[in-house]
Amino acid sequence: MDHGNRPPRFAHRLLSLMLAGTCATALVTSVGAVEADPLLPKPDPLVPKPVDPKTPPTTTPVVPPTALAPAPVPAPTKKIVLLPVPNEATQNTALEALRETFKDEYSKRKPSDRLALAQTLLEFGKTPSTPANERFAAVREAIDLATKQGEIDLTLEAVAVLAKAFAVSEREETGRALSALTPNLADAATAQTAVFAMLSLIDSCIAADDYALAMRLSKDCETIARKLRDQSIIARAKALGERTKELHDEFAKLGELRDLLGDMTPDGHRRLGQFLCLFKNDWLPGLLHFAAGDDKAWGDLARSDLAAHVSHDKPGSDGSQATAAAEAWRTRASDLPRGTQRESGQLRALTWYRRALPLLAGTAKPKVDKRISELERALGPVAQGSLPLYPPGSALLLTFEAETLSLAGTRLTGVVDASGSGLRFPATGVKPVRGPFGIALEFDGTGQIDVGNPKQMQIAGNQTIAFWMWTAVLDLRRNPYNKSYTAEGTMTLEPSGVVNYFYGPQSTGPYDSVGMNIAVTPKTWIHLAVVRDFTSKTVTWYRNGKAINTVATVYATASISNQPLLIGNGYTGNGFIGQLDDVAVWPRALSAPEVLGLYSATATGR
Repeated sequence: MDHGNRPPRFAHRLLSLMLAGTCATALVTSVGAVEADPLLPKPDPLVPKPVDPKTPPTTTPVVPPTALAPAPVPAPTKKIVLLPVPNEATQNTALEALRETFKDEYSKRKPSDRLALAQTLLEFGKTPSTPANERFAAVREAIDLATKQGEIDLTLEAVAVLAKAFAVSEREETGRALSALTPNLADAATAQTAVFAMLSLIDSCIAADDYALAMRLSKDCETIARKLRDQSIIARAKALGERTKELHDEFAKLGELRDLLGDMTPDGHRRLGQFLCLFKNDWLPGLLHFAAGDDKAWGDLARSDLAAHVSHDKPGSDGSQATAAAEAWRTRASDLPRGTQRESGQLRALTWYRRALPLLAGTAKPKVDKRISELERALGPVAQGSLPLYPPGSALLLTFEAETLSLAGTRLTGVVDASGSGLRFPATGVKPVRGPFGIALEFDGTGQIDVGNPKQMQIAGNQTIAFWMWTAVLDLRRNPYNKSYTAEGTMTLEPSGVVNYFYGPQSTGPYDSVGMNIAVTPKTWIHLAVVRDFTSKTVTWYRNGKAINTVATVYATASISNQPLLIGNGYTGNGFIGQLDDVAVWPRALSAPEVLGLYSATATGR
């Protein structure tokens, strides 16, 4: 059953159908706005990305050449050819040869010797001059030996080597290895690493519609979580298992979606749109399929949702189209079957109401506020996802939960902003660890998350910065948060345990400094928030939800710098050592009740 991407002409047909109506021009020029939806974890590969009409393409003036030169011949592209997987009999023969070659190493039975043998076989399998059959057998044997010793790093390294050389599915090989590793995990640290690798792989399986592997990994993840006695991971693994089973069943019900010529039928578009939106929460491609389907009501609803995307982030947006999309989803949800489909429709309505609320004025605002309360009561715990924990309007929201982390094996490579920007920031020298509730990130004094200098972080007006911090040591002046101490703002953790906040009106100086009046305690979780309010002309520090120090602002505004925002490192050259969680920035001054609510909502387990 082929539900994969079609050639580009299919995407063009989808877009032409979707764009029929009054929102056509706006949608064509604002695909980027659609892709930034926080409900859309990945952009749709079917949607072409037009040049931003606001940015004229640069052209190089044409200068007549003095002489015609021959066009350069492009270098030939080196094609990577993967080796075929040898059959089982050939593998067995190669393995026997390996055991004869390394019989002395095989004779040693200590765990350290078995790991050394695994490493030796892995290096043997990496060697290009080794016969292909023996290379495959050596790497597979290295994986098996590493899993039996509970060595996850070596296991995943060997899987990556195998997938780069042979025509195997790295996802399936990783899943097989992690399942074999599960009963042999000896310590909590290794078990945590395995859990994070599994959660990341489960998300990849769901994205690839590989629900059988996702369900198996969910069970393994739950087994590990029970060993760790981590209720949050147990609950997540159970929920993932239930979700993947439902996805598996609904995916199987789709049946054939294409006609005899291989084109997707209007009925197929509608059914696939229903699966993607209401079961998989893959909204952008789902909305496109609804718009191309044979159901006018679903098509109109999809176009209303897409039009709301386009208008919502434009200057001067009044929230009316977001409200219209929310109303449409609320009405449609009442007619959907109870369970996942109705909840998905209601959650979509709730999301649009929440996005509309800060932009509304007059009588529309209390009406939408009432709708939000009604839906939250109807949905109960389902409505308490990540968004309700945080006050609206954040410019940056790093929750560090599994769905926002990018892993290469066990190594963290990036973090996704959950505020709605859709941006992914590179992370180096940082690793996910089990926090008091969910996942936190551990910094070793050299690592950092490089947010860069996106427009939403160039905050010259009111500002709130908040995060949870667990400090390992107090020795040198270190930067947990760094943008610019003479512009948007920077923080330093002093050897005394006091955290200072700096900002300034000019990127070259001067600057103002506002410190906490209570030192942090090492190896203790603490929630910090600093609110810069130029309207009230104050800067206020909050500790665990309570205001502890308020001083008058020295300047009437902050300046904009070209400096990148770094989490966990900065200008001092001394990176933060400890753990951070729930790092968030708002381009407004949170009220005291909002800061207290933020602390209370995220304090579970701390």
